[in-house]
Amino acid sequence: MTLVKWTPIRTRPATRIFNELDSWMDQVMNNRPVFTKNIDSWNPGFAVNDSEKEYIITADLPGMEKKEIDISVQENILKISGERKSEFENKSDQYSEIGFGKFNRTFNLPDHVNEESIKAQFKNGVLTLNIPKIEPIKPEVKTITIKIGRASCRERV
Repeated sequence: MTLVKWTPIRTRPATRIFNELDSWMDQVMNNRPVFTKNIDSWNPGFAVNDSEKEYIITADLPGMEKKEIDISVQENILKISGERKSEFENKSDQYSEIGFGKFNRTFNLPDHVNEESIKAQFKNGVLTLNIPKIEPIKPEVKTITIKIGRASCRERV
């Protein structure tokens, strides 16, 4: 029997190049200068942290106000959306490296969160959502006893 050393996916040579290429493309696409006359969407940065008692979602939304952000939960799907508007009236000749427009981000919530107790805070352009976890409901285990009984068998002659 031959033992093969396990290598996590992110460090396997064959997949590492694809992960690096994907990361590079994300950087290029998210940091590119844009002409704003064709812009209608914007992709702000999000981070998700998993602690022992809660999930914490953080979003960088610089230049936005609380009233421009919508947060909703429906059927274990958390939706965060909004729109960051440009300060300039005439967008046709504007060159900008700052993204403007609408954004929409959804997160599938696990079953073991308390949707009713989600708290959101917006301060200095950073949105923070605290999503408390609940103890998963453990199924009740019932023990079934086996009775030893006499079975009647009749022989045919």
